[in-house]
Amino acid sequence: MSADAGERQGVVVYETSTAAYASEQVLHRAGLEAKVIPVPRSLSTDCCLGLRIRWDDREQAQALLRTAGIAFVAVFEWP
Repeated sequence: MSADAGERQGVVVYETSTAAYASEQVLHRAGLEAKVIPVPRSLSTDCCLGLRIRWDDREQAQALLRTAGIAFVAVFEWP
């Protein structure tokens, strides 16, 4: 994922790594940038993987994931 300088990022946190990888595929098919990344324990103790997205895409991403039936815990702004 190539972020422009200063572009805000978000991370979607999951309970399973399977959900993170499935989410990446769903968002790519919809034309959104997404990348599976390691998530610090400070954000999640359930799963060590999350999905980095553009912060401005967070609402669309959440809607797509809900429509696809993929459960996620939360979306956090990511430095």
